Amino acid sequence: MVHCHAAVRREDGVVMGGHIIPEKTIVGTDPISVLVTSFEGFELRQMYDPETNIPLFQPVASI
Repeated sequence: MVHCHAAVRREDGVVMGGHIIPEKTIVGTDPISVLVTSFEGFELRQMYDPETNIPLFQPVASI
């Protein structure tokens, strides 16, 4: 499971960011550089997200 937030800069210089939604994400043929950070101490559970109005993985503290 991946819960991903990202910030990207378009070719016109505009910076955009937020959740990566697989159904709406277009992947191009040119590679890009990314920085990935992994955290421990929590689980991801699918819950309704009011920002996007869809169910998303949300972090919940591990027991």
